[in-house]
Amino acid sequence: MAVHGSSPVHAGIELLPAVCLLIPGSILVAIVVSRFGTYMWGVWIGWMIIGTASVMMIDFDTTTSLAFCSGALALFGVGNGMVLTGTNVATQAMLSRDDRAMAACMYGFMRSLGMPIGVAVSAHTIKERFRLLMIR
Repeated sequence: MAVHGSSPVHAGIELLPAVCLLIPGSILVAIVVSRFGTYMWGVWIGWMIIGTASVMMIDFDTTTSLAFCSGALALFGVGNGMVLTGTNVATQAMLSRDDRAMAACMYGFMRSLGMPIGVAVSAHTIKERFRLLMIR
């Protein structure tokens, strides 16, 4: 990762816990929702896990161990998987049976549209922040 001065390939390998554990978080919510018919618990617990992981990530610095970084990223991945599936189910549950397919498609489209916008805005913000720091 950037804090450790990792190469792009090594940083990608270090991010694998977040990416790989996103799927089990989604599967967990999908199984429990299909079995019990409730979905809001997945959204709430997922956000609590994401919050915990984000607090852990605040402490990342050059002395942070790889195990701690991997644990925080793993929690972040599980939480995101839970939230993504939980909100998808919540979006469909609000609507009539006829509109659920359209809602699922719109949810996927808006999520796919939001990702590149979020990356672009974040990259621009970071770039401007560094530019302002270099001026000082």
